[in-house]
Amino acid sequence: MKFEEIIRHKEILEYYRRGSAILDALGYTDHSVAHTKLVAERAADILKAFEYGQDVIELAKIAGFMHDFAMTDAFVKAAEAKGHTVTRFDTSFMKIGFCHACETCYKKGKACSFDDEFNTIAPAILDADAVVFSMPVYWYSIPAQIKGVIDKLFSLVVGGKDYAGKECALITCCEEEDMSVMDGVRIPMERTAALLQWNMVGEVLVPGVLEAGAIEKTDGCAQAAALAEKM
Repeated sequence: MKFEEIIRHKEILEYYRRGSAILDALGYTDHSVAHTKLVAERAADILKAFEYGQDVIELAKIAGFMHDFAMTDAFVKAAEAKGHTVTRFDTSFMKIGFCHACETCYKKGKACSFDDEFNTIAPAILDADAVVFSMPVYWYSIPAQIKGVIDKLFSLVVGGKDYAGKECALITCCEEEDMSVMDGVRIPMERTAALLQWNMVGEVLVPGVLEAGAIEKTDGCAQAAALAEKM
């Protein structure tokens, strides 16, 4: 697909529309299509200034527009190529509240008594053989967009569900080069796996990722794809 086709693709535009609405509500800066188009245009301007060819510029624009998906996509494609069935939840674009610690989980038949879209995720987790968490580091910690899901895993414990014995993995990246920056994501997820009696089969931890396309300068996507081999 060409850049002009991608920016008019109905499913992609809906993906960004829903994500932008949720991020706006959370108080984040603009992450709408206007933002991703700006990233694409700036990437193109930089390559034009260095007199790169049109094909390279076109790819840079696409990478700029789609810059949030790379490692997750690489894992999903590799897992599906191995014959696994992958159910993907993009929590940035879902309505999931915080855990109230009310301990009424499953009392109304659903995981969370405060009925939100976590209740579509919980059955999939219970049915899964493996669970992979993919997120960037936000301010040295787990992003709010997925934190509610992780907190609400508590419902599986309170509800007495058969959650143990799964495999799990982590994919994350951060802006800084210091690997310890990712401890704010890595350590809570390792403790989560231990509590739930899940086997952490692999972690993809990639530093130095900020600008659009920066992940392509690392082996992050290759690591994410290789993670599927461990499942």
